[in-house]
Amino acid sequence: ASSMTFAFSIVAMSPTLQHDMRSPSRLPHALIPPFAICILLSLALAVVGSQTFGSTSNPNILKNVQCRSSHSIHVMTKITSALYALYNFFNCLLSLIPVTQNMEEVFKLPLDRTTYKHILVRCGTVLLTLALGVSMPHFHKYASLIGASSMVLNNFVFPPLFYYWLM
Repeated sequence: ASSMTFAFSIVAMSPTLQHDMRSPSRLPHALIPPFAICILLSLALAVVGSQTFGSTSNPNILKNVQCRSSHSIHVMTKITSALYALYNFFNCLLSLIPVTQNMEEVFKLPLDRTTYKHILVRCGTVLLTLALGVSMPHFHKYASLIGASSMVLNNFVFPPLFYYWLM
């Protein structure tokens, strides 16, 4: 469950997304369909994985599937791995928006236009994040720890609490 919470880490930055939108009132239309799809896919993967492999399942369900020798399973494993990598890449990019905006303010970059300095700051942030991710073996354990601790507060407790406090 904590890894699932980690997958929804983008919720904490929805105010930033809403602020940057042309029509901020359409934020639910932009967020609900992707979240519904993410929940359905995660639930389907969890149910199928637990029914197929039971308690012997590896935290990375794709490692269980790779044990089989069927060519079609091998192809589906590669497709699933590629889609999961794309999902993580885009989630990472979206999650880094507030961080890069803060770094741009620290470096006193202009807010009205994008310069090569903006690109360098954003690429540097992504490369730093990539280096940290690659240097951590067994990342699923860290994702579970972060998901169980800080992401629950950031995603589900703080947003309504701060909204109530502001109103």
